[in-house]
Amino acid sequence: MNSLKQSVVMVWLCVLGAIISVQQSDASELSIEAHTLITDTGTEVEAEWGEFSVPLYHDDPSRGSITLSFIRFPSTSDEPGEPLVYLAGGPGGVGSNFAAGRRHPLFMALREVGDVIAFNQRGTGPTSTLPDCQYPQNYEGGIVATYEVFIEYYHQMALYCNEVWADLGAEIGAYNTWESAGDLEALRQVLGAQKLNLWGISYGTHLALAALKRDPSSYERVVLVSPEGLEQTVKMPEYSDRYFERVQAMIDSDPALSPVYGGFLSTLRSVMDDLRQNPVTVTINSNQGEPIEMTFDEFPVQALISFAFVSDPQNLGPLLQLTAAMGQGVYEPIAGIIYNNFIGPSLAGDLTLDGMPTAMDAASGISASRLAEFNAQAENALIGRAQNYPFPALFDSVDVPDLGESFRSPFETDVPTLVFTGTLDGRTFPEAHAEVMSNFSNVEQVTVINGGHNLFMIDPRVSEIIVDFFKGNGVQTSEITVPAPAFN
Repeated sequence: MNSLKQSVVMVWLCVLGAIISVQQSDASELSIEAHTLITDTGTEVEAEWGEFSVPLYHDDPSRGSITLSFIRFPSTSDEPGEPLVYLAGGPGGVGSNFAAGRRHPLFMALREVGDVIAFNQRGTGPTSTLPDCQYPQNYEGGIVATYEVFIEYYHQMALYCNEVWADLGAEIGAYNTWESAGDLEALRQVLGAQKLNLWGISYGTHLALAALKRDPSSYERVVLVSPEGLEQTVKMPEYSDRYFERVQAMIDSDPALSPVYGGFLSTLRSVMDDLRQNPVTVTINSNQGEPIEMTFDEFPVQALISFAFVSDPQNLGPLLQLTAAMGQGVYEPIAGIIYNNFIGPSLAGDLTLDGMPTAMDAASGISASRLAEFNAQAENALIGRAQNYPFPALFDSVDVPDLGESFRSPFETDVPTLVFTGTLDGRTFPEAHAEVMSNFSNVEQVTVINGGHNLFMIDPRVSEIIVDFFKGNGVQTSEITVPAPAFN
């Protein structure tokens, strides 16, 4: 073992002891205690904190167990229905944190239906013992930023972290969506509920779908906001292209925007083509404030777009401005952002491979046929292979078993389901949502015109529809229109 890795392992010895002690606990014990939640606005809300243990591997309880946690808000109804369990996105979102944030009013409103539970998925929350892995090696590509250099760096980081997790005894392979779906069934059992209601967003819907597939009779109603199908961990490049076409259509329809950004999409395509053929070298300031030269092609620009600008339309303003600058040959502004987000942290040895999200995505994987389709589309797509960076290139580097085609294959369900789709969702895409719904026989969809990926609190009508749906009422509208962003 090299000295750098040994130092990391020594830091986590106490965590390893905690893992061992948790694995020896009983696998169905539930503890509930009073809990005061303090929201982001400072409001104190009385709730309950719950913890229970589940097997690391539900099919083989002898391999140890882990402790999961949740916050429960008791129902305000005289005749409460089945519990409503919130599934955070990410993967890696901490459910109990969202209960204190912008979505808090929806948690409170749903108490009209039943107990509301902010669930912390395995690998998240204060009871998690799965460590993240800080990679202490400097970025050896210097300040040359290309796809090949980026992926090789992440490949080496993954190999390093595989060894760190193995030396710590952390069962990284147990952190997959199928086992997490088993956790939801265990939650239902320890709560003594006949069924659960699920509501989630993005990766949380990926988990909800796995739960429906694994235990189809355990769920009463499901709300999927910006869904991600079981075969959709890797997003398809052609859907991203259609997203940018919708963005351009929104710009063209706005008299204030079209004179300024009417050429946005054509300029962005031209910039990507130029960078692909002729990488640029610009001078920027380093972490130490010294001028340095950085050379990059189209890939770090694509990665930055996917990382920072496309989830919701209100984030597009800086991209429109940066694209206009690049169209004029001014690359310093975007180069500085690339350096601050990708190059600077890695040069300082500050990059971390997060255990839970890395393992979950790696396990969900991609089929060979879909990967071939992805690679073919990526050749000419606007943001190429960057939508899912560092996957799919990193799938074979992370030491987590692929869940396989039995996990990813389509399944049918008649569980009443409500799907919310934003027309300007640049993360999971309306076309992909249609794929998810194709196997539901009892599904309703609400389209949010001008809405992005994060739809829960975008308009009061969204919350009203969700509450009404969980009450068992029909959905009265199939479309909501929200204002387009102004970008001024």
